[in-house]
Amino acid sequence: MLDLAVLKQVLTACWASPACRQPLAVSGLEDLFLPPGPISALHANRTSAVRLDHENDRLFPVHMRAGAPTVDPTSPVHLGPEHGRIYRFHCSRSRRCSGQVQGTNDSSVLSKASAAARGYFRDVFIQHFVCKVVRRSPLINRGYYVRWRAVDHCVRRFLQTTDCCPRRQILSLGAGFDSLFFRLHADALLDRASVFELDFPDVAHRKAALISSSEPLKERLDCFSPPLPGPIHLSSSHYQLVGVDLRDQKQVEAALRAAGMDWAAPTLILSEVVLTYMETQRSDAIISWAAKLLPQSLFVMYEQVRPHDPFGCIMQEHFLKMNSPLHALTQYPDISAQRQRFLDKGWQQSMCLDMNQFYFGLVSEEERDRVESLEPFDEYEEWHQKCSHYFILTASAGALMDQALLVPRTKLRPSPVASPGQPPSSVPSCRARPIPTCVEGLGMASSCLWGGYILLTGGISRTGRGAETRVLLRDQEGWSMVCTEQSAGPGMRLHHSATPLPGGAVLLYGGRSSPLRPVTDLLRVSFQPCSPALGAQKIQVEPLTCTGDSPPPRWRHTAAAVRHRDRDFLFVFGGKNQSERALGDIGFLCLDDLHWTQVPVEGVTPAPRHSHSACSYEGGVLVFGGLGEGGAPLGDISVLGQTERGFCWERIDVHPPPEPRYSHRAHVVGQKLLVVGGVWMFSEGVPGLAVIDLATCTSVEFSLDTASVPHPLMLHSFCSELTASEEPELLLMGGGGNCFSFGTHWNRHLMEDRERGMKAGLWR
Repeated sequence: MLDLAVLKQVLTACWASPACRQPLAVSGLEDLFLPPGPISALHANRTSAVRLDHENDRLFPVHMRAGAPTVDPTSPVHLGPEHGRIYRFHCSRSRRCSGQVQGTNDSSVLSKASAAARGYFRDVFIQHFVCKVVRRSPLINRGYYVRWRAVDHCVRRFLQTTDCCPRRQILSLGAGFDSLFFRLHADALLDRASVFELDFPDVAHRKAALISSSEPLKERLDCFSPPLPGPIHLSSSHYQLVGVDLRDQKQVEAALRAAGMDWAAPTLILSEVVLTYMETQRSDAIISWAAKLLPQSLFVMYEQVRPHDPFGCIMQEHFLKMNSPLHALTQYPDISAQRQRFLDKGWQQSMCLDMNQFYFGLVSEEERDRVESLEPFDEYEEWHQKCSHYFILTASAGALMDQALLVPRTKLRPSPVASPGQPPSSVPSCRARPIPTCVEGLGMASSCLWGGYILLTGGISRTGRGAETRVLLRDQEGWSMVCTEQSAGPGMRLHHSATPLPGGAVLLYGGRSSPLRPVTDLLRVSFQPCSPALGAQKIQVEPLTCTGDSPPPRWRHTAAAVRHRDRDFLFVFGGKNQSERALGDIGFLCLDDLHWTQVPVEGVTPAPRHSHSACSYEGGVLVFGGLGEGGAPLGDISVLGQTERGFCWERIDVHPPPEPRYSHRAHVVGQKLLVVGGVWMFSEGVPGLAVIDLATCTSVEFSLDTASVPHPLMLHSFCSELTASEEPELLLMGGGGNCFSFGTHWNRHLMEDRERGMKAGLWR
């Protein structure tokens, strides 16, 4: 019979590596009964099973879903024609809950391995903690890059600050399968330094088994010995791997003392998305305990923040579904509260940055250029929102550690609008009302048609990339989708433009099917309404052939109708494509002969940008906002006005200036510009509506009250139109986004603004 201890080690190694589903070859297996024990909690969130294949001498881990029929582990279960039996192990409820949290470690290490494999950062050791490197999306790769970069920045700053100290320490709480020790050792940064890693005993046991089975990892430990009994699973002169429940401070303190922790030595305490999974009272106690026990220390914490806006609600819902609620967010919802939390718990100074602040303030432009060129990317809204919902914090105890604090280069401005759902009386607000008509889609383009119809083209929805054109109509019963008959589909395209033309047709220009495949055709869409009794409404889609030098292909651009010398032109500005992050060129297409031509334009052309807005205005164009070439939102307003020779750019200075944003929508009503939704980066809250008075050069920000909306309302990658009625109303269609690893959110219903207070300010 195989020795039980040996089999436990084999099982541990087999289960230790995330994504490992391959059999592990062993020899000499015989039938035996394995009692519940440490192995049963390796995947505590599931019922675990092991199949012993006697014919091939191979051991197979079998992962069963929770809730599977239970079987007496003493009774073998035969698998049909296969030779083998299943042994099932059951764990207590407390272990199952901790297993859910431990599962976040497996997901994290897989994502870090993916980012390292794509060249976002150099880590040759992380691959040894996974069975197979699984490629993640570019959005997730970027997200884990900025997380890795922030922690690495703080660790190296601590080591530089303490370079003259006789001894220094790194204490990693909930370290999981992090490769920090091995990277620092390879870079020769651990002179007079030791790394102490703490995590649940099961996680520490798995990690010790992985290190034991990997020569590249073992050779970094100067006096390697097999996993030890007790809380210290691995021990060397620079590395201690300790298995202990962080919530039990007495056990933690005893285990660290046994591992050789020097309470007086300068110490970096690292908590990378760990404390938030504990009850807030317990995590607060750990923060206070560390401040008292380690008088010369730097606390570095990376966690989530801002739970109440749409992205934050989706983030919270995701972790609730995983049975890993983010406890700290309730009491500490923003970075100012997190900073004050540490000051109240005994730390002398504290600095906290969200990841947008860190990325643009503490990552060099050269490094950002390198990272942003690694993969095709077109998820800017989700990237910036992810960064605004995570923070990196440093808190210091002792005068020396003050020098290791983060130094912010950009500051968050107070929100110009109120928090969603609870606008204070001092901030003007408007109310969003859901309409019971389902219109889902991201990256669509809309256009108002004659007769009160609204045309929706392109985009992507739950069913895939939409090649159909949809039409909305408001009748006595409200808004509804109209049945249409199309001569041809407009093809798959996202982030294109749909410009209404004189005569009632709509011109579709640009867009993309993927970040490497721009759409190059130009389509005229004509709508021929008829009585519902006569059948479906007719839509004619006609490809156009143009002459002249056309602009390069693009998406996230704007196109508007302008007039020059009694002729109508399509004016195209900005956007991006597969080779340019932001375009700043302009193009004029004469609509009479479909010829791309040159029209004299004077003045200073606005900076290159994409995801901006451009509205027809007094024969010219009004351009606002967008995402600039350097990756930051813009808040400038420029008018392309008519002159005798052609056009002239003129910048409008507005006071107070509107908050920079992009991926918004805009409409001109008389001498006022209405800006709806979008994404901003350096202000609290989320954009609602801004009204910019072009006559007085003033602006007012309105909050958006979504109390009556039954789901989070994400206003980017959406469409909006002002309805043509006696008292125009704003109609919001589609929108949402891929919320990092939390899933894709779709705005489900049409939204309508019906707040008379806002309208009085807009149309008076």
